[in-house]
Amino acid sequence: MPQDFLLQIQRSMSEAYHDAGRYVKGVMQRKKLIQMAEQQKVSPLELGYMYHGLGESQREMGQVPDAVESYRKSLSLKQKAGADAVSLAKTHFSMGECLAGGKKWDAALEAIGKARDLEETSGAGDENHRVRLKKYWNTLGHVLQAAGKEEEAKQAIEKAESL
Repeated sequence: MPQDFLLQIQRSMSEAYHDAGRYVKGVMQRKKLIQMAEQQKVSPLELGYMYHGLGESQREMGQVPDAVESYRKSLSLKQKAGADAVSLAKTHFSMGECLAGGKKWDAALEAIGKARDLEETSGAGDENHRVRLKKYWNTLGHVLQAAGKEEEAKQAIEKAESL
């Protein structure tokens, strides 16, 4: 069987396990996918998406430090490949959510703020652009509130509500 076909099968299996809520199997399959992809020398952008997916499964399992590391690898690969702003924003946001869950407020605020900034300047014309912006502003407001920055939190949540 051609190697790229085997890679597609592995990707489908890893996503199916994740979508079915079988995160342990999802993590195992996604790690195997990444190993196969690295051996086949897939593009950094494609590998970046795979690391993002691994981070999602790790986060669902509660493996927050591992998820943050996977998101960092994803960002590094995506940046190297010249990924678009929306893709980078999504990974920054996911990493920020993990960091917030671990009460690492400053790092979470930085990541979510970066997601918001990338989305705002992306020039995205898709129908979900406004939805993502609203979500990023709203989450930023809640993390600011949790970090004790009440006035900034209020402004961020008001901005989200105005979108």
